[in-house]
Amino acid sequence: MAAAIRGKSALILMSTLVVGLALGSCGSNRTSSTPGLYTRLDHAGQAFDPAISVSMINGYRRDRNLPPLIFDATLAREAEVRAANAAEADRSTPGEVPALKNEETPDGKTIRLSAGYRTAAEAFSGWRDVPAHNAALLSRQATRIGIAAYHVPSSRYRMYWALVTSIR
Repeated sequence: MAAAIRGKSALILMSTLVVGLALGSCGSNRTSSTPGLYTRLDHAGQAFDPAISVSMINGYRRDRNLPPLIFDATLAREAEVRAANAAEADRSTPGEVPALKNEETPDGKTIRLSAGYRTAAEAFSGWRDVPAHNAALLSRQATRIGIAAYHVPSSRYRMYWALVTSIR
């Protein structure tokens, strides 16, 4: 009987250790090169991970009974170019507000630009709080998404963001 109790105790202890190790590995053991929602992207060495932003946007859509947007690498490249162009416009026209032109294209794309947000969470909150940007996030017609952040340390806003959604 005592051996059976010791065996059960050992099993419980081993199970507790395994669960503890598993939960510990799920914690916030991110390295500085692994971005998160609140990682400051305006610091050297931080890379933007669009999957984090797309996941956050899709959660926002899911909460409103909308289908998820599918990440599209072509739209992401377009977003990168647009964010870089906004940054370059800011650097070339010091003292003026950069041309953050938002667009609706004939082929069904919606482009939203912003600047100054240091984290993916801040950018999302900014887009959510601007009616035209929020409409792009919650468009029932949109099916695909590309998103980018562009860091220019020497510019006024340091971070430039582009969100491109498409109905095709």
